[in-house]
Amino acid sequence: MPPFVTLRKGGVPYDFLLYEYDEAKGGGRLNKSSTLEELELATLKLKYEGRARFVPVSFDTDGYSRERIMDGTTYDVSGRAAQPPAAQPEGVLLTQVKQALSQLQMNIVSELAPIKNFISLSSPQLWGAFKPPSNPSSVTDAPSQDKQKQQRQDNFFQSIKQAYMRGSQLQCMLLGVDLPRSALTAGHLFPKWLARKGYEPVFGFEVDSNRNGVIWCTAIERAWDEQLVSFFLQPEGDKPGEQVYIMRVMHKDLMQVKLVDLAQKAVGKQRLSQQYMEALSSQTFQDLDGKVHLKFPPSDTRPYQGAFVWQALAAEHFASQAGKLPDGLEVRAMLVPQSPVAERIQIYFNSMDGAGSLNMNQHLASFPPIDE
Repeated sequence: MPPFVTLRKGGVPYDFLLYEYDEAKGGGRLNKSSTLEELELATLKLKYEGRARFVPVSFDTDGYSRERIMDGTTYDVSGRAAQPPAAQPEGVLLTQVKQALSQLQMNIVSELAPIKNFISLSSPQLWGAFKPPSNPSSVTDAPSQDKQKQQRQDNFFQSIKQAYMRGSQLQCMLLGVDLPRSALTAGHLFPKWLARKGYEPVFGFEVDSNRNGVIWCTAIERAWDEQLVSFFLQPEGDKPGEQVYIMRVMHKDLMQVKLVDLAQKAVGKQRLSQQYMEALSSQTFQDLDGKVHLKFPPSDTRPYQGAFVWQALAAEHFASQAGKLPDGLEVRAMLVPQSPVAERIQIYFNSMDGAGSLNMNQHLASFPPIDE
């Protein structure tokens, strides 16, 4: 597992990679731009263990912290809040683009209500909207002291169990092993953090529908949330009407990571149950890559296939940008959209890759109001 540090801002944890890691030199260094951007700070101070005050962090001209930090440590942070960039004079082209977008928005509101938020998705420079936060589960699905929120989470779990499981046994739907309830989570295929940005109605998803859920262990949930693994629909299952998805690792750095280590990272200082550790054993994600399947039995409840498609395309984009996409992984060749929404999502992402400017008519023609 790559070295990381957890920085807490206002009680919310954020995980950051440590670069140039050398334990003999005192650990690794923080990247200035990614750290400050994620924390929305202009300056950074850390409260080190055993110290009463926050200590400023300085950065070299190469953009990395002078101070080194050890792997797996946690610090509270403070600093001066980042200021929004000053408004720049609008050029003629920007004015024309805004006018075109305004006209497109009026067309959508009047004619294409089911995809009313399409305007916010129609710009190829908005890839950043699809990048998950540092710790997605802590933002949306972490255990809560709020009884109403916890009840909603439990209800979501039970609705998925009723749709896809038989009997009283609890299993990870991917690994197919019995696990205690504490080791399992009801994962959202289309994530809550993206739905909160207003993207839920664009492709017709209902974020808390059992069609948008799967029950799996916390290690797989963490990898899925961070777009480190994806799932691809297979031509047919063992039973008529069964939907089967194969798991592929989308980031080279995950290959040698043990499932038990990622499960431990997901729960922090809590201890994993013995049954959970024995079930995961010493398996790495490379052991599972292309070998395990997520199976949805024949049922009136069908998972949102489009949710798997969007996640795979986003994972491919960010892993490719970082130079971490596994060699020979042909993501688009493996996508087999069978629903209108899944096909529409793939068309949209393809347009983001190649668009240098917005072609409004082509976008509108590609996205009719269809439910999956």
